[in-house]
Amino acid sequence: MTLEVFGRKKKFKNTNKYYETKNKLYTFTTNNDNITKQNLTSLLNKLSDRNKIKIMEKIDTIIESNINKLDELFNDIFKYIEKLYDIKYIEIIKKFEKYNSNIIINYFDDYIINKKWIIDIKNNIMDDNNYDEFCNYNKLKNKQINIIKTLCFLHKTEDKKYHKQYNNLCNLIFNEFKTNYENNNFKYIIDYLLELLGILSFNRLSTNITEYFQLFNLKKINNSTKFLILNIIENSN
Repeated sequence: MTLEVFGRKKKFKNTNKYYETKNKLYTFTTNNDNITKQNLTSLLNKLSDRNKIKIMEKIDTIIESNINKLDELFNDIFKYIEKLYDIKYIEIIKKFEKYNSNIIINYFDDYIINKKWIIDIKNNIMDDNNYDEFCNYNKLKNKQINIIKTLCFLHKTEDKKYHKQYNNLCNLIFNEFKTNYENNNFKYIIDYLLELLGILSFNRLSTNITEYFQLFNLKKINNSTKFLILNIIENSN
Protein backbone atom coordinates (compact mmCIF):
# COMPACT_ATOMS: atom_id res chain seq x y z
CA MET A 1 0.00 0.00 0.00
CA THR A 2 1.27 3.50 -0.86
CA LEU A 3 0.49 6.55 1.26
CA GLU A 4 1.10 10.16 0.32
CA VAL A 5 0.95 12.57 3.20
CA PHE A 6 1.46 16.25 3.71
CA GLY A 7 1.03 18.04 6.96
CA ARG A 8 2.67 19.63 9.89
CA LYS A 9 2.83 16.45 11.91
CA LYS A 10 0.88 13.31 11.13
CA LYS A 11 1.18 9.64 11.92
CA PHE A 12 0.13 6.75 9.72
CA LYS A 13 -0.03 3.18 10.88
CA ASN A 14 0.58 0.46 8.32
CA THR A 15 1.92 -3.08 8.84
CA ASN A 16 2.90 -2.13 12.41
CA LYS A 17 5.07 0.74 11.17
CA TYR A 18 4.56 4.41 12.06
CA TYR A 19 5.58 7.14 9.65
CA GLU A 20 5.88 10.72 10.79
CA THR A 21 6.03 13.81 8.62
CA LYS A 22 6.47 17.50 9.22
CA ASN A 23 5.90 20.00 6.40
CA LYS A 24 7.06 17.47 3.81
CA LEU A 25 5.54 15.23 1.18
CA TYR A 26 6.55 11.58 1.44
CA THR A 27 5.57 8.44 -0.40
CA PHE A 28 5.83 5.23 1.62
CA THR A 29 5.64 1.76 0.14
CA THR A 30 5.37 -0.86 2.86
CA ASN A 31 7.21 -3.87 1.48
CA ASN A 32 10.44 -5.71 2.22
CA ASP A 33 12.39 -3.86 -0.49
CA ASN A 34 11.48 -0.52 1.00
CA ILE A 35 12.40 -1.65 4.51
CA THR A 36 15.80 -2.85 3.26
CA LYS A 37 16.45 0.50 1.58
CA GLN A 38 15.35 2.39 4.67
CA ASN A 39 17.70 0.33 6.85
CA LEU A 40 20.59 0.84 4.43
CA THR A 41 19.93 4.58 4.18
CA SER A 42 19.78 4.87 7.95
CA LEU A 43 23.14 3.13 8.32
CA LEU A 44 24.79 5.24 5.62
CA ASN A 45 23.51 8.43 7.26
CA LYS A 46 24.99 7.34 10.58
CA LEU A 47 28.34 6.24 9.15
CA SER A 48 31.35 7.98 10.68
CA ASP A 49 34.99 7.23 11.46
CA ARG A 50 34.06 6.40 15.05
CA ASN A 51 31.31 3.85 14.33
CA LYS A 52 32.69 2.62 11.00
CA ILE A 53 33.38 -1.00 12.03
CA LYS A 54 29.98 -1.50 13.65
CA ILE A 55 28.06 0.10 10.77
CA MET A 56 30.07 -1.81 8.14
CA GLU A 57 29.18 -5.11 9.82
CA LYS A 58 25.47 -4.26 9.61
CA ILE A 59 25.80 -3.23 5.97
CA ASP A 60 27.58 -6.54 5.30
CA THR A 61 24.55 -8.35 6.69
CA ILE A 62 22.16 -6.39 4.45
CA ILE A 63 24.22 -7.14 1.34
CA GLU A 64 24.55 -10.82 2.18
CA SER A 65 20.81 -11.09 2.80
CA ASN A 66 19.91 -9.44 -0.50
CA ILE A 67 22.18 -11.03 -3.11
CA ASN A 68 19.30 -11.03 -5.61
CA LYS A 69 19.18 -7.22 -5.36
CA LEU A 70 22.92 -6.64 -5.55
CA ASP A 71 22.89 -4.11 -8.41
CA GLU A 72 20.09 -2.11 -6.87
CA LEU A 73 21.83 -1.83 -3.49
CA PHE A 74 25.13 -1.03 -5.17
CA ASN A 75 23.53 1.84 -7.10
CA ASP A 76 21.87 3.13 -3.93
CA ILE A 77 25.25 3.35 -2.21
CA PHE A 78 26.89 4.93 -5.26
CA LYS A 79 24.35 7.77 -5.02
CA TYR A 80 26.09 8.74 -1.80
CA ILE A 81 29.44 8.80 -3.61
CA GLU A 82 27.91 11.07 -6.25
CA LYS A 83 27.08 13.59 -3.53
CA LEU A 84 30.22 13.19 -1.43
CA TYR A 85 33.59 11.60 -2.18
CA ASP A 86 34.44 9.53 0.88
CA ILE A 87 36.79 6.55 1.14
CA LYS A 88 34.37 4.90 3.59
CA TYR A 89 31.77 4.67 0.79
CA ILE A 90 34.41 3.18 -1.52
CA GLU A 91 35.16 0.55 1.11
CA ILE A 92 31.47 -0.34 1.12
CA ILE A 93 31.13 -0.77 -2.66
CA LYS A 94 34.27 -2.94 -2.57
CA LYS A 95 32.30 -5.36 -0.39
CA PHE A 96 30.02 -6.10 -3.35
CA GLU A 97 32.94 -7.68 -5.22
CA LYS A 98 32.68 -10.66 -2.89
CA TYR A 99 29.45 -11.57 -4.72
CA ASN A 100 30.19 -10.05 -8.13
CA SER A 101 33.87 -9.49 -8.84
CA ASN A 102 33.15 -7.19 -11.80
CA ILE A 103 30.38 -5.03 -10.35
CA ILE A 104 32.57 -1.91 -9.97
CA ILE A 105 34.31 -2.43 -13.32
CA ASN A 106 30.92 -2.85 -15.02
CA TYR A 107 29.73 0.41 -13.45
CA PHE A 108 32.72 2.36 -14.76
CA ASP A 109 32.63 0.69 -18.17
CA ASP A 110 29.05 1.87 -18.56
CA TYR A 111 29.93 5.32 -17.21
CA ILE A 112 32.85 5.71 -19.62
CA ILE A 113 31.45 4.11 -22.78
CA ASN A 114 28.19 6.07 -22.54
CA LYS A 115 30.09 9.27 -21.71
CA LYS A 116 27.99 9.98 -18.63
CA TRP A 117 30.67 12.45 -17.53
CA ILE A 118 29.62 14.88 -20.27
CA ILE A 119 27.41 17.72 -19.05
CA ASP A 120 25.01 18.50 -21.84
CA ILE A 121 23.93 22.12 -21.44
CA LYS A 122 23.02 24.06 -24.56
CA ASN A 123 22.62 27.58 -23.17
CA ASN A 124 25.15 29.96 -21.69
CA ILE A 125 24.81 29.39 -17.94
CA MET A 126 26.66 32.65 -17.24
CA ASP A 127 23.59 34.50 -18.52
CA ASP A 128 21.46 35.70 -15.59
CA ASN A 129 18.38 34.34 -17.35
CA ASN A 130 19.77 30.81 -17.11
CA TYR A 131 20.30 30.70 -13.35
CA ASP A 132 18.50 27.36 -12.95
CA GLU A 133 20.77 25.79 -15.56
CA PHE A 134 23.76 27.27 -13.75
CA CYS A 135 22.70 25.55 -10.52
CA ASN A 136 22.06 22.29 -12.35
CA TYR A 137 25.48 22.50 -14.02
CA ASN A 138 27.25 22.87 -10.66
CA LYS A 139 25.30 19.96 -9.21
CA LEU A 140 26.20 17.73 -12.17
CA LYS A 141 29.81 18.91 -12.12
CA ASN A 142 30.26 17.96 -8.46
CA LYS A 143 28.67 14.57 -9.15
CA GLN A 144 31.14 13.80 -11.95
CA ILE A 145 34.10 15.01 -9.90
CA ASN A 146 33.18 12.66 -7.04
CA ILE A 147 32.77 9.70 -9.41
CA ILE A 148 36.11 10.36 -11.11
CA LYS A 149 37.88 10.82 -7.76
CA THR A 150 36.53 7.39 -6.84
CA LEU A 151 37.97 5.82 -9.99
CA CYS A 152 41.32 7.53 -9.32
CA PHE A 153 41.40 6.09 -5.80
CA LEU A 154 40.62 2.61 -7.09
CA HIS A 155 43.21 2.94 -9.85
CA LYS A 156 45.84 4.15 -7.40
CA THR A 157 45.24 1.29 -4.97
CA GLU A 158 44.63 -1.42 -7.60
CA ASP A 159 46.44 -0.20 -10.70
CA LYS A 160 46.21 -3.36 -12.82
CA LYS A 161 42.54 -3.95 -12.16
CA TYR A 162 41.32 -0.48 -13.17
CA HIS A 163 44.08 0.55 -15.57
CA LYS A 164 41.95 0.07 -18.68
CA GLN A 165 39.05 2.13 -17.31
CA TYR A 166 41.40 4.89 -16.15
CA ASN A 167 43.19 5.16 -19.51
CA ASN A 168 39.97 5.06 -21.52
CA LEU A 169 38.45 7.85 -19.46
CA CYS A 170 41.61 9.99 -19.71
CA ASN A 171 41.70 9.68 -23.50
CA LEU A 172 37.99 10.36 -23.97
CA ILE A 173 38.01 13.46 -21.77
CA PHE A 174 41.18 14.71 -23.46
CA ASN A 175 39.63 14.30 -26.91
CA GLU A 176 36.45 16.00 -25.73
CA PHE A 177 38.53 18.92 -24.43
CA LYS A 178 40.34 19.32 -27.76
CA THR A 179 37.07 19.27 -29.69
CA ASN A 180 35.49 21.90 -27.43
CA TYR A 181 38.61 24.08 -27.42
CA GLU A 182 39.04 23.96 -31.21
CA ASN A 183 35.34 24.76 -31.69
CA ASN A 184 35.62 27.67 -29.25
CA ASN A 185 32.88 26.29 -27.01
CA PHE A 186 31.75 27.90 -23.74
CA LYS A 187 34.69 28.58 -21.41
CA TYR A 188 33.07 26.84 -18.44
CA ILE A 189 32.78 23.60 -20.44
CA ILE A 190 36.45 23.79 -21.43
CA ASP A 191 37.45 24.54 -17.82
CA TYR A 192 35.25 21.70 -16.55
CA LEU A 193 37.02 19.19 -18.80
CA LEU A 194 40.41 20.56 -17.73
CA GLU A 195 39.36 20.20 -14.10
CA LEU A 196 38.53 16.52 -14.68
CA LEU A 197 41.90 16.00 -16.37
CA GLY A 198 43.53 17.75 -13.42
CA ILE A 199 42.00 15.19 -11.05
CA LEU A 200 43.06 12.31 -13.30
CA SER A 201 46.58 13.75 -13.64
CA PHE A 202 47.37 12.87 -10.00
CA ASN A 203 47.59 9.26 -11.24
CA ARG A 204 49.82 10.22 -14.19
CA LEU A 205 48.33 10.93 -17.60
CA SER A 206 49.70 9.32 -20.75
CA THR A 207 52.77 10.90 -22.36
CA ASN A 208 50.87 12.24 -25.38
CA ILE A 209 48.40 14.12 -23.17
CA THR A 210 51.13 15.56 -20.95
CA GLU A 211 53.21 16.67 -23.92
CA TYR A 212 50.18 18.31 -25.54
CA PHE A 213 49.71 20.59 -22.54
CA GLN A 214 53.45 21.22 -22.12
CA LEU A 215 53.47 22.63 -25.67
CA PHE A 216 50.19 24.51 -25.24
CA ASN A 217 50.28 28.22 -26.07
CA LEU A 218 49.28 29.70 -22.71
CA LYS A 219 49.37 33.26 -24.06
CA LYS A 220 46.12 32.68 -25.94
CA ILE A 221 43.99 31.86 -22.88
CA ASN A 222 42.80 33.65 -19.75
CA ASN A 223 44.30 33.17 -16.30
CA SER A 224 41.77 30.71 -14.86
CA THR A 225 42.11 28.32 -17.80
CA LYS A 226 45.90 28.78 -17.75
CA PHE A 227 45.95 27.79 -14.08
CA LEU A 228 44.07 24.54 -14.81
CA ILE A 229 46.53 23.60 -17.56
CA LEU A 230 49.56 24.42 -15.39
CA ASN A 231 48.02 22.25 -12.67
CA ILE A 232 47.83 19.30 -15.10
CA ILE A 233 51.48 19.80 -16.14
CA GLU A 234 52.66 20.03 -12.53
CA ASN A 235 50.73 16.90 -11.42
CA SER A 236 52.10 14.93 -14.38
CA ASN A 237 55.77 15.66 -13.63
